Amino acid sequence: MPTPQEFLEMSNRKSQKILVIDDDALFLEAILDLLEENGFHAIGIQNSLAAVKTLKQEVFDLILCDIKMPQLNGYEVLMAVRQDPVIEKTPFIFLVAERPDSDRRRAMELGANDYLIKPFTTQELIDAIKAQLERY
Repeated sequence: MPTPQEFLEMSNRKSQKILVIDDDALFLEAILDLLEENGFHAIGIQNSLAAVKTLKQEVFDLILCDIKMPQLNGYEVLMAVRQDPVIEKTPFIFLVAERPDSDRRRAMELGANDYLIKPFTTQELIDAIKAQLERY
């Protein structure tokens, strides 16, 4: 049973909307379940082009995104976000398979707020999300 403080935190999270973009259906479903279990309102999209379109129509408090995807890769999604004055400040976290340091550098240069390498723990993900939401 959650403590009163944990209950308050979870109630506050429900009002925060997170977009998860990943072409891997199983991974996407697992992340959505994990976020819901931790009190977040999360929406998942497998198609990166559809995700960019959705970002022009809906406001999200945070974006979680894979890098390697068909159509638009994660860098292109990030660039679309950072070039749109309405959503440019939305926190953006990459969730990626192991990548070289050059990919991490590029992500940060393009304006990513964080970069988690799979597999990560539930606590690592929740801590990264909370840190970004507290900043913005």
